[in-house]
Amino acid sequence: MEDRSSLRPYRSEYRYDLLPDLVVERIFCYLPKRSRYEAAQTCKAWLRVLYFPALWKTFTLREKTLTRSRFDYYKGPQDCLSHILTKACLKRVGRHFRRIKVQPIANFLNLFEFMGLVDSYIKFFVEAEVKGEERYPLPHLVAFEFSFACQIRNRESIRVFGTGGKILETLTTLLGSFQGLKELRLENLLLDRFEAPTLLNSIYESCSESLVNLSILNCAQFNYYWMHCGLFLNLRCLTVSANHLHTDLIYLVGNLDKLAEFHVVQTEFTRAPVVLTYYDWEPMRTTGKSIRMFLEARGTTKSPYTLLCCNLTV
Repeated sequence: MEDRSSLRPYRSEYRYDLLPDLVVERIFCYLPKRSRYEAAQTCKAWLRVLYFPALWKTFTLREKTLTRSRFDYYKGPQDCLSHILTKACLKRVGRHFRRIKVQPIANFLNLFEFMGLVDSYIKFFVEAEVKGEERYPLPHLVAFEFSFACQIRNRESIRVFGTGGKILETLTTLLGSFQGLKELRLENLLLDRFEAPTLLNSIYESCSESLVNLSILNCAQFNYYWMHCGLFLNLRCLTVSANHLHTDLIYLVGNLDKLAEFHVVQTEFTRAPVVLTYYDWEPMRTTGKSIRMFLEARGTTKSPYTLLCCNLTV
């Protein structure tokens, strides 16, 4: 019979709470945000690492980010954006954000409320400045990416539509609240001819001298170009879809002193792409500047030979 006195209580030889902070921080970098939060509940040391700046350089808004399940009488359980969680996130780690990425979200109400909360959070601190002190709550934010869910699949067909209205109004207001933004990416907005002209007005007023990288892809349902793209003086990389080209835009872009790369992109949502002739590119060649051109086709395009023809004419 086994002697019970020889049995000892199990004790782990590994003390994970004594791991160096750099090691725990490196592990947390590979975990999604929900797993980070759950791991941080194990001990105080890991909870402290949760708020390290390196873990919050990029904030990505997905379908279930900062949401709580609520029961709707007509639709059943729904993932609704939690205002308390969003405000707590901005207050605790918002100052560490360097890039905010808004991925395609089918719940437009959550998207609208998130942008409104971020805009209100910024204005609350900016308008409460005391004795000229700088109180911008997102001091390290340099990049903002927004992609609209313009394609929704149902049982019968696939619907493609653009945004506008209150979502566009909230987006432009948020862009006007940013300070010192260096990179901006807007994709698949598919605006109509009445709302497209006002897209870049606010960002030009707030970040005209700081913007370095600008990407405008499929932001209109028709052939439309924004003259603002040629007015950002420090712009170094410009990316536009094939339906946003025009001879006037080529002329303005060719006169930008610091522009080094010009990308022309065509995707499956690019409608009626523009093919420029040899003479349309003449203003860019006569400037004598070294600007690298990139002609790209992403995914399955409806007009697969449009960029090829453009490449041959250039």
